[in-house]
Amino acid sequence: MKRYIFLTANIHPIGGMQNYVAGKAAYLEKNGWKVTVFFWGDNKGTCAMTSMNKYLSGGMTELGMPPGEWPRRIREQVLNRMVRLIGATDLADEIIVESQDDVLALWGELLAARLQAKHMCFICNETFRGPKKHYDQYLDFFNFKHKRRELTCIHKESMGKLFAGYKGVEDKEAYYFEAANEGPVQNVDNEKIDAIEKADWNICCIGRSDKTCVDPIMDGIAGFALSYPQKKIQLLIVGNVDDRMEWLHQKLDKASNLVLTCLGDLVPIPRTLFSKIDVVIGSSGCAECSVVEGVPTIVSDAENSLANGILGYTVFSAIFKNSQTVQLTYELALKQVLIDKIQDSLPFQWEANKPASYYYDQHMQFTAESEQSRQYDTDVCRQAHVDMGKLIKYYVRKYLPHMMSYYDSAKKKKGGKKEV
Repeated sequence: MKRYIFLTANIHPIGGMQNYVAGKAAYLEKNGWKVTVFFWGDNKGTCAMTSMNKYLSGGMTELGMPPGEWPRRIREQVLNRMVRLIGATDLADEIIVESQDDVLALWGELLAARLQAKHMCFICNETFRGPKKHYDQYLDFFNFKHKRRELTCIHKESMGKLFAGYKGVEDKEAYYFEAANEGPVQNVDNEKIDAIEKADWNICCIGRSDKTCVDPIMDGIAGFALSYPQKKIQLLIVGNVDDRMEWLHQKLDKASNLVLTCLGDLVPIPRTLFSKIDVVIGSSGCAECSVVEGVPTIVSDAENSLANGILGYTVFSAIFKNSQTVQLTYELALKQVLIDKIQDSLPFQWEANKPASYYYDQHMQFTAESEQSRQYDTDVCRQAHVDMGKLIKYYVRKYLPHMMSYYDSAKKKKGGKKEV
C-alpha cells in the first residue's frame, strides 16, 4: 500500500496551506495513495473547504509545540495516537510523511522514524525568525534534512533565509517547490458578490486577518481615504474577520468616506468578484490568484509587511522583495494604482501557473531523487525543555476550552495577532 501523511496547519480556515493540502491530497488519492492528515488544532467543527472535513480526526493541539517542550508521556501519547489513526502498516508499504513548518518537521521526523517512512520537509512558511518561530533552535536538524535533499521551501530565496547566520546556500542547493492548488477562483454564483455596489473605488483585501501585514494595510487604506475625502471608497474584505470587527472599525472609521464590506470566507472565490474591484491588496497565493484575474494587485512583503509594488508590473514575486525593489507604504501604493495609474504605462509580465498536477508530479520526483536510506535525527527533535507556562495553557485549553476561547477572542479584539 502507498501511504502519504501530511503534518500541516489548522485545516478549519481557508488559506494557502489549506488550499495546497486539499489539492495535493486529491491528486494523491487519485493516484492510489491512502492519505492521512494531521494538523495542530482541535478535531471538532467543520472546515471552510468541505473536502477537508474527512481529515478532521487528525486534529491535535499538541502539534502546535515542539515535541521536546512536552513531557515524554504526552509526546508518546501523541505519536501513538497518530500511529493508531494511520492504521496497520507493513514494511513493504511505501510511506511518505510530509511536514510543512518548523514544529511539524520535528514531529514528522519522530513519526517517520516510528513508521520507518520517508520524511520530506516541504516548508510553507515565508519567514523563519521572530515570535513563534523555532527554526534557529533546530538548524542542525534542518541542515541534516537539507543534506539529504529532504528539505525544500516555497521560494528560491527561502533556503538562504532559513539558514541565515548558520551556513551559506549555493543556488543549486536552494531547493524550492510550488505549493500549487486547484485554484481558489471559480465560476460560481454568490449572492454577496451580486449585491456589491460600485463606489468610486472598490479596494479588496484577500487573506487571513491575523497576518502581520493587516495592520499597516488598514492604516494605509484609511490614510488614502482621508487624502481623497470627495471620493466614495469601499473596502471589501475576503476572509473571516468576525473576531476583529471592533479593531477594524477603530482603524477605519476615521475616514467617513470609507465603507467596509465583509464578505467572509469565500470557498471558492467567485470570479465575478474581480469585475467589481479596482485594486487588490494581498500576498503569496492570494496575490497570484488576483493578478491572473486581471486586477492590479499590490503585494505585501512576507518579511517586513511593507508594500513591494504592483504584481506583474513593478514587482514579479508574490512573496519577497529583491535587491531592486523600492518598498512603499500602502497609501502610496494605492495612489500609484488608483490616481497615477502607472500600470497603464508599463508592460504586464506574469506567467500563469501550470496545472497543479504538474507541480505535484515535480514534488514526487524531488522525493524520489532525495537520499533513500532510512536515517533520522530523532535526538535533536526531543531536545528542548518542558515549558510549564505553555503546559498549563495546554491543560486549560483541553479541559476548559470555553475559557481559552474567551481569552483568544479578547486578545484578537485588542489587535493581538499571530502569524503562521
